[in-house]
Order: sequence, then C-alpha cells, then structure tokens
Amino acid sequence: GGGRPIDRTSQGENLRFDQVVFACHADQALAMLADPSPLESRLLSAFRYQSNVTTLHSDSSVMPRRRKAWASWNYQIHSSALRGQPLSSTHYWMNSLQNVSPDRNYFVTINPTADISSGGVLWNKIYRHPLFDLKAMQAQAELPRLNQLRHPQTFYCGSYFRYGFHEDALQSAYDAARAALGREPWPLPQAAGELPAGDQTETAALREEAS
Repeated sequence: GGGRPIDRTSQGENLRFDQVVFACHADQALAMLADPSPLESRLLSAFRYQSNVTTLHSDSSVMPRRRKAWASWNYQIHSSALRGQPLSSTHYWMNSLQNVSPDRNYFVTINPTADISSGGVLWNKIYRHPLFDLKAMQAQAELPRLNQLRHPQTFYCGSYFRYGFHEDALQSAYDAARAALGREPWPLPQAAGELPAGDQTETAALREEAS
C-alpha cells in the first residue's frame, strides 16, 4: 500500500505508515528510512554522536575543595590533559539544580576520570549525546524544513534540534506535534511563554528538493 516505508525495525520488519514521527537521534532516524530524500540525507547525516558515561552518586570529593566554589555545573580538566590527553569531567550538583534533598548531596558526573567512592555510586548509564561541530550547526539552521514537508507525512524531533538537552527535545517535540496536527498540541501556561513556532510555509523549492 501507500505511506512512508520504514526499514530495519527491531524485529527486522519492513513497515509502512501514513504518518511517522521520529523522536530519536538524527542518525537513528536516518538508519530507519528506507527511502531518505536528499534533504533528509543531507541534514540527518550531519550529526555525529559521542557515548558518555553518566554516574549518579553522592561523593562530594569530585567538587571544588572550597564549598563556596560549588556551582550547579562544575567543569574539571585533569592534569593529564596538559600532556595531550583530553580528559575532562562535568559534575552537576543536583541539589542546586533541582532541590532534590535537604539532607544529602547528589551529583551527576559525566565521564568520570577519577575514582568515585563505591559506596556513593547510585546509578550508571551510557548516553549518546550529539556533537555540535560546524557541520552540525549549519544543518541545525535548516532542520525546521524537515517538518514543513507534507508529502510524505514524516516529522522529526530530538535534542539535536537545539542544544542537546532534554528541554530542547521537548521543544522540538512540541513543534513536530504542531506540524503533524496542524494546531497547537497542548496549551502553554502563560508564564512559560511561547515555544518557537517555526516557519510553516511550504514552498515549491522544498517539495522539489525532497522529491
């Protein structure tokens, strides 16, 4: 039948859908497309990803020695980086960011290179984050074009649309839902302000490039 063909599902099936929303990384979306358009191939292939070890813990030794120097985000460059080995870590102080506990400090460390007290480790996971090099940043400016095309009905969202954070993924999902539905997907609180509407205009040039 008609619809957009999607290749390589987890069960190895080839399926077709009337509408598809890709809420995933750019490279994952491209890998699932059986027939990417030139526009999709060019923009989605511009993003590279890096695997980062993420550790939730309560070991305060990763923070600056002086408590007054603690910040919500703490960037640490290790001495070995001076010898040509770029070793760095980022430590998020979750109590400051999200007010999680009045009694115990919690930290999220990205790519820990120093030992974290085993008794303080609560959770580990490897995430893949987008790398925003020049090629990716140039492609970012054009990403809204992917959701302006109506034939086929394919829409994209993910943190790669903005700065790589969860909030950016949510904003891009809002824009994708608006494009798919043709209306606001949900009302926004007055204090939140408006999410970027984007240009919803279809042009002959867009349709020509996508064909």
